[in-house]
Amino acid sequence: MNTTPTVQFACQLSQIFEKYGHLISVKKGQTVYTQEDIAGKFFLVKSGTLRSYVIGEHGRDITLEQLNPGKMFGSASFFLEIPRFASVIALEDSTVISLDSNAIKRCFGDHYPLASEIFQSLGLTIQFLVAQVESLAIISANQRIAHTLLKLALDFKKDSSKEYLIPYTHQQIAELAGLSRPTTTYELNILE
Repeated sequence: MNTTPTVQFACQLSQIFEKYGHLISVKKGQTVYTQEDIAGKFFLVKSGTLRSYVIGEHGRDITLEQLNPGKMFGSASFFLEIPRFASVIALEDSTVISLDSNAIKRCFGDHYPLASEIFQSLGLTIQFLVAQVESLAIISANQRIAHTLLKLALDFKKDSSKEYLIPYTHQQIAELAGLSRPTTTYELNILE
C-alpha cells in the first residue's frame, strides 16, 4: 500500500510546514530518533530517504516503512504524548522539517483541538499496527502464545476468582497469535 502523498499535496504540505517548522539536515546513517525517545516533535521528509524500524528481542529489527519526500513521521507518538515506538534513520543525506506543539498550534490555528483529536485517533491505530507487526515478526512463538493468552484472560476472568476460562480452541488461539495450529498446540503443552 502506497501511503506517500501525491506530489502536489506533498509540495503544498512541505511549503506550509516549512513556514512554521525548522529544516534539519540529516546525514546518511544518522538517527533522527530512537525507540523510547520522548516525542517532542514530528517530522516531514523534504528530501532524501529514511527508514522507520522497530528493534525487538536480541537486537533484531524490522523495517516498518521507507520514508520518502512528502511523508510525515513521528506524529503518532507526538500527538499521543507517548515515547517513540520506532526508530528512524537516514538511508541517504536527507532534509526533514520538524514541528513542535507551538508550530502546530500556529499552523492549525483555531482548529488545533479538532486536528489534535484526529491525529490522536490515527496515532492509536498506528500504535496498534506496530504492536501487531512486532508480535508477528519479532517475538518468539511461545511469547506470542503467552501474550495472546494474557490478553484473552483479561476478557474472560471470572470476577474476583483466580480462575480463567478461555473458551477458544487451539485453532482460534493460533489465528489470534499468527501461528499454525500444531505450533500453538506444542507451545500450549509446554506452558501447561
